[in-house]
Amino acid sequence: QKKAQRHWCLSFWAIFVITNVVQFQPWDKDNNKIFLIWLVGIVGGVSGILVRWWRTRSLVAKAFVPLLLISLIFSGALISTRELFLRWQYMDMRDLDFAEWLRTNTDPEAVFVTNQSHIHTVSNMAGKASFYSFEGWIHSHGYPRMWERRADMVSMVSGNAPAAVWRKHGVKYVVFDWTLTHDVPTANR
Repeated sequence: QKKAQRHWCLSFWAIFVITNVVQFQPWDKDNNKIFLIWLVGIVGGVSGILVRWWRTRSLVAKAFVPLLLISLIFSGALISTRELFLRWQYMDMRDLDFAEWLRTNTDPEAVFVTNQSHIHTVSNMAGKASFYSFEGWIHSHGYPRMWERRADMVSMVSGNAPAAVWRKHGVKYVVFDWTLTHDVPTANR
């Protein structure tokens, strides 16, 4: 039984180490879901170790257990507290006005080049199609020819794309903002 427990524990530590070394998706936050697998698998082992140390006669081990337990609880509480009080504005009135303008003044089937944010007025509020958006999700969902599309997007906003590229993708509009010019430093307004 101890051998099986050791294999269990080592397999989850292997997940932890590999996830810290290998980035499985272009978006660095995607590895977080793998850390949750590690956490669920390892919590029983860590609890067992703490109980074993608490039951020993060693005063050093007994003194160490409450400190470790407080550390484990505090780190999780700190992360949860941050998320609980994290506030940022989703959209403002200018975004809503822009979305309304887009809905009434552009073709319902129009395709837009926007910045790479997952929160954009064009797609979130106006309901329009974005040609190339948040890379983490595009890659996670297995969008075909992702990097080719990115190269075409860069050439479009840089002013280097021939008309055939615009027609090929059906792009009619580019929404220039500070984020797009940050995403594509060669962007040509």
